[in-house]
Amino acid sequence: MSCVGIRVRVALIVATAVTIATAGSALDAGTPPPCDVTFTSPLAVSLSGQLADIVIDDSCQHIYTTNKSGNQVAVFSLQTGKLETPIAVGSLPAGLDLSPDGATIYVANSGGNNISVVDTAQEAEAQKIPVPTGFLNDTPFSVAVSNTGVVFFSTTFSGSGFGGRLLQLDPATSVVSQRTDFWFYGTNTELTLLRASADRSTIGIVAGDISSGPVFKYSAATDVFSKEKDLNTFVDDVALDATGTTLVVDPGTFVLDSTLSLAGTIVGGGRGVAVDRAGTIGYRVRDGKIDVLDLTTFLATGSLAIGDTVNTTSYGFGVGRLAISRDGSLLSVITDHGFSIVSTNSTVPQPSATRTPSQPCPCGPRPTITPTPTATATPHRAPETFNSGARLCQATLASVARMYSTAEQRLMQKCFDRILKDVAAGRGTSASARTCDRLLNPDRIDSALSRTREETESAIRVHCKDVSPEEIDSPCLDTAVSISETGACVLRESARNVERTIAATYQNACGLLDAVGLTAAFSGVCGP
Repeated sequence: MSCVGIRVRVALIVATAVTIATAGSALDAGTPPPCDVTFTSPLAVSLSGQLADIVIDDSCQHIYTTNKSGNQVAVFSLQTGKLETPIAVGSLPAGLDLSPDGATIYVANSGGNNISVVDTAQEAEAQKIPVPTGFLNDTPFSVAVSNTGVVFFSTTFSGSGFGGRLLQLDPATSVVSQRTDFWFYGTNTELTLLRASADRSTIGIVAGDISSGPVFKYSAATDVFSKEKDLNTFVDDVALDATGTTLVVDPGTFVLDSTLSLAGTIVGGGRGVAVDRAGTIGYRVRDGKIDVLDLTTFLATGSLAIGDTVNTTSYGFGVGRLAISRDGSLLSVITDHGFSIVSTNSTVPQPSATRTPSQPCPCGPRPTITPTPTATATPHRAPETFNSGARLCQATLASVARMYSTAEQRLMQKCFDRILKDVAAGRGTSASARTCDRLLNPDRIDSALSRTREETESAIRVHCKDVSPEEIDSPCLDTAVSISETGACVLRESARNVERTIAATYQNACGLLDAVGLTAAFSGVCGP
């Protein structure tokens, strides 16, 4: 076989020989040069460990993937077809992305409060940038770099709900700051993923682990986040075309236009998505293969072999995570045994449904079937079918209740552990009383618990502002005349559950609270 512009030939497993090179083509401004790589697609690369995220650099020289098991970034050369020496980074690396010039990789270290900055020329970590921790000890999770060079990243934490944050890193100054203009004053769920468009002018954001399925866009030109678009189902991945005018969100599979309006839905859903530069072809990982999607007709038109098994139960990161080269000719997907490289030119057409000749079309009128009535329980009140606003409000109440419970339990644990440590050392409780007051005193507006309470109440105000208590028929307080009363009831019940847990966990928990003067504030610890 002969071809133009071949630099390397790699053959493995499934024989679909592909040359990704174009000689003498006229490329318009902004169009990347084609990947000059020849290999047999799919190429399965064996790599042990827990892989999280994967990217293909814009020059089609390397594939980078984070490996949590080794605290490394694995490096694969597309020119030699071999793995190179991995790059040591921080603890439990999760998301990663490249700078616009490809000289730097930013790695979100989910096991520590820092971001690794990797020099791609030296293939070594240049520095770790500390990330100020939040009240839930959140750590970096997903990262995307805009065309201005500003690095955006979400954080995650041990728990669920609105305990993460949306932060930005100025690479010139290494200053990290919270984007309080995003969503709930700069907070997000623990599974919030970011993905930049090919030209990095737009960043797509999806918040996972919340049933409202929020999607956002960030514009680098205006430095503004879009309003929330809710898909009203759990989502965990997003991909964009070259300029961010078409987005694909999974599971779904949902196709959104430049205004985040729903253009169409492609049945089947999957895990891991990618979009070509033009925004007309999409890809998703499903059933051990990559579906090829027509984003104009909203149909799956074919499939691509992966060359390895793919357990598509990961959420956002991990097995099934999909990356696409800037020119759209290469895909790389994390598999059960490493990752695979797949040419987008090796599509197997989707079989169309046909009727077997031996099965004639049924003729004549169809019989009318009258459904048998089923017994139903009579609700306390019988509201009409919940509208989208009511569903979002209920999802918000559930999420903030989890967030508040997690925060209160962790803060009480810190307080109690400090008391026991001081008493064991014979130091008395004066210092621990000050610590507990700073953490838990509900009468202090600057206490950690009060700040958490304000964040949760703010989320309820934002997402339930147009909903009445009657619309959600909350069982917490059926006499509520405002959503704020309903929200207060939900938080109060969450706090009672935490206090019962603390009472069941710590010996003489009531006495410990009394020692630091907080018995009245947490009566559930001392009483039934």
